[in-house]
Amino acid sequence: MPSPKRPRTPTWRQHVEYRFLRGLAALVRRLGPHRSAALAARLGDLLYHLDGRHRRIALANLRAHHRLPNGAPCDALEADRITRAVFRNLVVNAFELVLLPEA
Repeated sequence: MPSPKRPRTPTWRQHVEYRFLRGLAALVRRLGPHRSAALAARLGDLLYHLDGRHRRIALANLRAHHRLPNGAPCDALEADRITRAVFRNLVVNAFELVLLPEA
């Protein structure tokens, strides 16, 4: 019988990320829904600029597969607008999850 696998020890980076996210969650709770929504939008913009890999993937997918209501292909400006909104929405949703009452 194989021996059970031991859980991996978290890396230093994982510890730092965990502490940062716990601190951010505490800040979101202190700010409340309205001010945290404004912060979330700004952090979404920051994430858009910092996460170039996922930004490029989203932009390429939109240009390749998204059509405007009139059937025309999505141009670069529209793809950029949608991608920025997706990044903002991602952070807003995460903040809203933090603000849900605990059961």
